[in-house]
Amino acid sequence: MFAAERTTVATPPEETVPPVLTVSDLEVSATHGSSTLKLLKGVSLSVPPGRVLGIVGETGSGKSMLIRAIQGLLAQGLSVTDGSIEFAGQDLTRLGAKARAALRGTAMTYVPQWTTTAFDPTAKLGTQMRYCMERSGGRKQEARERVARTLDQELGLQYDDLAGRYPFEVSVGQAQRTLFALGVSAARPRLVLVDEPTASLDLSSQDAVLSLVERAARVDGAAVIMVSHDLSVIRAAADDVAVMYFGRVVEQGPVDQVLSNPQHPYSIGLIRAAAGEMIDGRLFAIPGMVPSLGDGHVAGCAFAPRCARADEACTVRPELTEAGADGQLVACHHVGDAPTVEVARLEPPPEPETAPDVPADRERPERGTPLLEVRDVTFTYRPTRRDQATGQGIHDVSFVLEANASLGIVGPSGCGKSTLARCIAGLQEPSRGQILFHGDRVAAGDDERLRASYWPRVQMVWQDVVGALNPRRRVRDLIAEPLHLYDRRPQEQFEDRVLELLDMVNLPAALASYHPHELSGGQAQRVGLARALASDPELLLCDEPTSALDVSVRGHVLNLLRRLREELSLSIICISHDQQAIASICDEVLVMENGRGRVEALGA
Repeated sequence: MFAAERTTVATPPEETVPPVLTVSDLEVSATHGSSTLKLLKGVSLSVPPGRVLGIVGETGSGKSMLIRAIQGLLAQGLSVTDGSIEFAGQDLTRLGAKARAALRGTAMTYVPQWTTTAFDPTAKLGTQMRYCMERSGGRKQEARERVARTLDQELGLQYDDLAGRYPFEVSVGQAQRTLFALGVSAARPRLVLVDEPTASLDLSSQDAVLSLVERAARVDGAAVIMVSHDLSVIRAAADDVAVMYFGRVVEQGPVDQVLSNPQHPYSIGLIRAAAGEMIDGRLFAIPGMVPSLGDGHVAGCAFAPRCARADEACTVRPELTEAGADGQLVACHHVGDAPTVEVARLEPPPEPETAPDVPADRERPERGTPLLEVRDVTFTYRPTRRDQATGQGIHDVSFVLEANASLGIVGPSGCGKSTLARCIAGLQEPSRGQILFHGDRVAAGDDERLRASYWPRVQMVWQDVVGALNPRRRVRDLIAEPLHLYDRRPQEQFEDRVLELLDMVNLPAALASYHPHELSGGQAQRVGLARALASDPELLLCDEPTSALDVSVRGHVLNLLRRLREELSLSIICISHDQQAIASICDEVLVMENGRGRVEALGA
């Protein structure tokens, strides 16, 4: 495990080493006409050289917005309205757009969560990597050697092989590692900003990426801010941690102190959810949802509606005050009032009442009946240039999935998991072998037949869901599209059905009017799930369904999938690096390596 290999380097007293970054009382607001809504509310933090600050919190807490504010990349309509961002002795909020742009990619670098929006799909990776190296501020050849060495020796990828490929010709995990090599190795920046660095990676790739974080901080002396919903990653790689909720920091301090002895009820709930605690056969999840950042009517403690210990004192907003040892700060009126275990007794949320309606003319087969048969499926990628060898994605993969059963697919990035899922979805034709659904052959390319009898019954939840959602359409239209294609109910009922589906995946109705770029990663992932459920499928293909979800929402989604499977005889194929997700919803597991697979009983 990476945590066991973690090294600690003594840092000089803080007064002798000025922080690389200091954020003081930062406010970010959205302006609509004459009204202004505060989204980030008085955020303060600092990162010295050679240190890693982890930022955690549920989807919609403001973590990624803080990262964008530091870079000067806030969306249109958002602006810094108060506070300062001191970087290397200058206030970034007072710099012009050109001056801030000159810092990006040189003095500060950013590794985003979504690879689809980070890479240009029309240019080969080699062209894009060379552009990043030219902006690195140093010698281009030296930058190339550093990036190539990082990819080849530390991340298990070959620079020359990647250079000749387009972004869509590599797996999401391979693209994520490429971004990380560019962000950390090309420029040797003073500040590294990382958003969900391990969400798409298997365990071995996670260790390699976290080693790069450690090297950037300990060896190169960079200050690192790492946003992650994975508390085990934060514990392994970070020195300090800040817990955010509703645009504020509610707890911060040394990572070992905060994660081992949390004081805020919200922090306690996150840790319980991350541990996979089970209550009455369901994964623990914090009740309710984070309020929308744009909700200006939340007074007092924003967590109070979800907190078991809330009382009248919580109608006044608590300020960060010192609690515990080593400078741990907590914003809660009840710190020290009772033992921590009492604060942690949050009851799991009730199961939602909303469930998909099964069309009257659709019969669900009984369990034990073969639903999907994959017979000796092979898929070979064609070379994109003359000197490139033919690449084999998967080779002779076979399994049978019964009705109302679930299969997990696991393996390292690039082993063929997503390629197999696309073949099953009818999006690409196997080079050899057959795929049968209810005994009928699935033939990619026969779109008319697939649209009529296959795609309504087999839906896919994409790993890179942001790339799968049309950026020009609103959430209500994205979810309603399968209803227009496959649903026989009157069209005037579609709006109510969209709201039901949003509620089913624990999203507020207000998000129906949002565009994809206005959603956080976790919100977009749940929109993708709601869209997949709209046609009441028999088989759900989930490619990393929890990779973008925070620990509490992950519990809600996994509980939902288990419930849907039981009530609707829904079959599930789940591709995931999340062992807890596989153990929670799957009966068997298909272990893939180098394009080959073998079926094993869960836990074997």
